[in-house]
Amino acid sequence: MVSFIRLLIGIGMVAFFNTAMAEWNETPDYWKCNNRVSGDWTFGIAPYGCDANAFGSDQHIIRNYQPVLFMQSRDYATERNRYMQETYSMIKEVAAYYIQSRKPNVSRSELTAFQHAALAVAHQESYWSHYRKARQDGRYKMMRGDFGHGHGLMQVDDRAHYTATRQGKGWELITNMLYSLDEYYTAWRGANFKWCIQRYGNTWRNRSREAYSQYNGGPRASCRWTNPNHRWARNDKGFAQKYDRKLWENFVADRNQSSKINVPCLANGGANCPPDGDINTDEWYNKLLQTHDNAACVFDGQRLHCVADMRHSACLVSVGSFNSSTIIRLNEGDTNGISRRLYNPHKLCFDNVAGLSPVGSFIELKKENNLRATPNGELVEHLERGQRFQVLDIVVFDNSELKRFYKVLYKNQEGYIWGGTKQDYKTWTQATIDSPTQYSIPVINDWVSIAINRLNFRATPGGEKVGVLDRDTIVLVKGLVTQDSNNQLYLHITHEGQEGYIYAGYLLPQPTLENWVSKINSDSSQQAAYCPEDTKYDGALMVCRNETDTYGPFTERMHEKCNEWGGGAACNSQFTTEINGEAVQLSRWSTEWFLAIRENSDCPLGAFRSKDFGWHCVEKNSRGEVTEVYGPFDTSMVQRCISSGGGKACYFNRWSAAGFQYWRHPQ
Repeated sequence: MVSFIRLLIGIGMVAFFNTAMAEWNETPDYWKCNNRVSGDWTFGIAPYGCDANAFGSDQHIIRNYQPVLFMQSRDYATERNRYMQETYSMIKEVAAYYIQSRKPNVSRSELTAFQHAALAVAHQESYWSHYRKARQDGRYKMMRGDFGHGHGLMQVDDRAHYTATRQGKGWELITNMLYSLDEYYTAWRGANFKWCIQRYGNTWRNRSREAYSQYNGGPRASCRWTNPNHRWARNDKGFAQKYDRKLWENFVADRNQSSKINVPCLANGGANCPPDGDINTDEWYNKLLQTHDNAACVFDGQRLHCVADMRHSACLVSVGSFNSSTIIRLNEGDTNGISRRLYNPHKLCFDNVAGLSPVGSFIELKKENNLRATPNGELVEHLERGQRFQVLDIVVFDNSELKRFYKVLYKNQEGYIWGGTKQDYKTWTQATIDSPTQYSIPVINDWVSIAINRLNFRATPGGEKVGVLDRDTIVLVKGLVTQDSNNQLYLHITHEGQEGYIYAGYLLPQPTLENWVSKINSDSSQQAAYCPEDTKYDGALMVCRNETDTYGPFTERMHEKCNEWGGGAACNSQFTTEINGEAVQLSRWSTEWFLAIRENSDCPLGAFRSKDFGWHCVEKNSRGEVTEVYGPFDTSMVQRCISSGGGKACYFNRWSAAGFQYWRHPQ
C-alpha cells in the first residue's frame, strides 16, 4: 500500500521530512468505513467494502464508472470476466496517459513495460478491486484494506495521506491511480542508478521490481527485492509472481480493447465524464435489446425505445423493426450517454396489438383452453369453452406473430391462458361486456369504498391533487388506467359531482388493490354512463354496445374510414333508440364493423387523451382546436347538462368541448 515512508518519494527530498511528519494522522482502524461488508481474495471483490459515499457521491460512480463497477448481484464468473476486461483496458489507458504526460517522448517498449507494471501493482495491492455494488445491501462500496487504512485499487493509506483521502483522492478511481503512479514513477525513473539494477541488469522486469520495493517500503527499501531474507521479502516475491504469471490474462478476452472510461476527462478533474468507449451501436439495429435492468428496447440510431419488462417486448413493433428471436444483452455501461424513452406498456400494447384485451377487461373463451402457472408453463387446470374471466395481466411476445397470454383468476387461483396469435386470436377469446361471477378489479358503474385514510383525489392519473378522500368514502367508478410493468392502477371516479382519479395499488408481483379500495354494492341512482336499451357500456372501447350492434357518436376519422372502406349510407345513418326513457337518434354500426374501423387503441380512431380535459379522449379540428370530448359522463354531469338546456344530447357519449368544460364541475 501507499505508506508513510513512500510519501517521501512523492515530495522527493528529505528536506521535506517535517512536512511529511506533519501530514501523518493516526486515523482509527476502519475510519469512515460505513456499512462494511466482507469480500474474497479474488479479482474485483477483495476485503473489505465500505460505503463509497463517505468520500464522494454515488452519482459520480454511476455517471462515470459503470463499466468498472463490480455488480455482486450477478453470477460471479460472468461478472468477473466482464469486470476484468473493462478494468484491464482502463489500467492500461491510465498508465499510458500518466507516463506520456510525464515523458512525452517515451518509447513504445517503456510504455508497454510501465503498463505491465501498473497491472501487477494493482493486482498486488487490491486484486483489481475498487468500486462494487454489494450483494449484501445493494449499496455502492469502495475496497478498503489494511484494517481500513488502504483505499481502493492502489491502496492509498489514510494515515500517510490524510488530507488527500479527505479530499477524495483515494475514493475517486482515476485520481487514486494517478496519485499512486506518481510515486511509483518517481522510483521507476531513478532505478537506472541503483546498484542492484546495475548488477542484475537494467531489464524492464528488474526496474519494475525496484520501483515496487520503494513504492511499498519507501526510498530505504531500494533494492530490497534482491534480499530474500528481508522481513518484507514476501511482498517483493508476491509482486514478482503477479508480474510474471499475469493471471489477469485468463479473464481478459481482448487485450487490445480500448477503455470505455473517459480517462482524460476524469484525469483533468471532470465531474461529468460518461463512458465513451468503443460500443458499436450498428449491431443494435433490427435487434431486440435487453438492458442491464431487464428493459426491452429497440434502437433508432439516437434513442432507445423501451418497455420496462420483456413480457411486453413485442408491443415495440410500432416503434421499430426487430427480430425478437435475436436478443442482445447490454451491460450497465453500454447505454451511458444514450437517451431512453420508456413507454407505458399497457397503452403501447393495446394501441398496437390487434384484438388484445387490456387489463381490467372481460374475455370469454371461444374454445377449450388451459390454465397454466406461467406463460407456456405448468398445466394447472383444463378450461371449458364459454367461461368468462377478467384480464389481470398481458404478455405479448414474438413481434412477428404477436403471441399473447392473459393472466386470469379461476377458482381463487391465478394463472395464464393462451390468447392466440395475430392470425387466430379471434378463435381463442373474445371481448365481452358480461362480467364473470368473480372479478377483482373495479370496472365502470362499480362502486368502491376508500380503504385508507386521506387518499388523494387527482385531476389526472398521478397528476395535480384536487382533493382528499377519507376512509369509507363511497365513489362511483367511471374507468380504469393501468400503467407500468407492475400493473399500477388508477381509477377514474366521480364524487360529489366532481370527477378525477385515485390510486388503487398494483397487481404485480402481489396485488395490493384491497389495501386501497374495496368493491361494494350500492342502490344509488347514480351511474357512470348512459346507454341505449339492450346495450352496456364497454369501458375498454368507450362505447355502448352488445354482441351485434355498437352505437355512436363516432369520431370524424371513423366516419371517413367507414366511407373509404365502402360502408356507404350506413356510415352516417341515424337510428332511433331509447336512453333513460328518452327517444334519441344515434349512429349504429355492427359491432364487428365498428371493431375493424375503430382499431385497437386507447382512444377511438382520430382521438387522443388530453390532460386539459380530465384525461378524456378528445378530437381536434383542422385548426388544432379541441372540439369534441368523449365520455363516459356520469349522472351528475348529465343532469347539469340537461338543466342548462343541453337536451337529449346530454345522454350521448360525446359532448362539445365547450359544453364539457362548463358542465364538468358543479356550478
